[in-house]
Amino acid sequence: MQIEYKKKLRKATIILLFTWVASFLTMMIVQLFMGGIQDVLTTAGRSFMIAFGLAVFIFLLPSTPRRRYPWQ
Repeated sequence: MQIEYKKKLRKATIILLFTWVASFLTMMIVQLFMGGIQDVLTTAGRSFMIAFGLAVFIFLLPSTPRRRYPWQ
């Protein structure tokens, strides 16, 4: 059980970091095309909340065993 918890925590952390960076860069590009970058801290906060929500969602998903597939 503890190994599964560590795997889920590691996966959620990786998703948090990559989603945070990806959404931050996307918001900055959109702001640049809309006429200029306005507030970097507000954009970082919004992108963190998006990433945090996705990471919590991934962490709380139940892990399904792979034995259900017929080819395994």
